[in-house]
Amino acid sequence: MGKILYVLFSEILNDKQDKYKVIEKFNLSDFFWKSIESNYRYKSNNSSVKDLLLCLIQDHFKRSIKDGNQELNREAYLFVNRWKENTNARKIFSDWSKKLEKIRTLKIISGVCQLKAIRS
Repeated sequence: MGKILYVLFSEILNDKQDKYKVIEKFNLSDFFWKSIESNYRYKSNNSSVKDLLLCLIQDHFKRSIKDGNQELNREAYLFVNRWKENTNARKIFSDWSKKLEKIRTLKIISGVCQLKAIRS
């Protein structure tokens, strides 16, 4: 399952979903999401590869802080650890980390700008 997720995560990093469309084309999406739920305890009303990725990273972060409220299981945590250490996939993790950092920074900057506008 990990190798499949690495490929899907790599693809959506570039705003593509060709591989996931193949899963859908062969009517394997239900099987795919049931496997994800079984392996990682991920369940969402609007399941998507990007949402899964964000949940995995967020859950991993929550486990690293004291009293973090994780939602996924230990296997999800171990998957992210293996992903970060995998010589073939660590670049995907690194690229996603950089992208998420930029998004977070933009949200913080946007929030500060909004606060300044409210105070003025």
